[in-house]
Amino acid sequence: MIELPEINRSFIFHTGQIVQIPSNMIHRVSHYSKTNQQSRYILIQIGKFSIDFIKDDRITISENYVDIKDKKINYYIGSHQENIKTILLYFIENRPTNLSNAEYINVLEALNVVYKYAVLQMPTNDILLQQLKDI
Repeated sequence: MIELPEINRSFIFHTGQIVQIPSNMIHRVSHYSKTNQQSRYILIQIGKFSIDFIKDDRITISENYVDIKDKKINYYIGSHQENIKTILLYFIENRPTNLSNAEYINVLEALNVVYKYAVLQMPTNDILLQQLKDI
């Protein structure tokens, strides 16, 4: 689940789905499952970013959540396609020893999907935010 307190919405996403958050938008990725299965996601950050891990007990899981289910959401990489290809090839040639086989395969698949199917346009925060509001 991705929680976006700024717009008071949360999104449940599933295996194989990609969700892109506007830059500088406070968000939290949390576990959401009706079973005891593990949650796992791959974070791909494009461009300038900062990660500040802030414990904020005021952020609660919004009752206003949306299950993305099988909805297609565009994701934008601008001019970074060749950078993503370089990272993908690096991971193929230099497998990290701390990843399990399943984790390694997931990373390669995620990079490959982003490389092949992303929109080659620079996203604006307005486009990304509107896309999330329209779900």
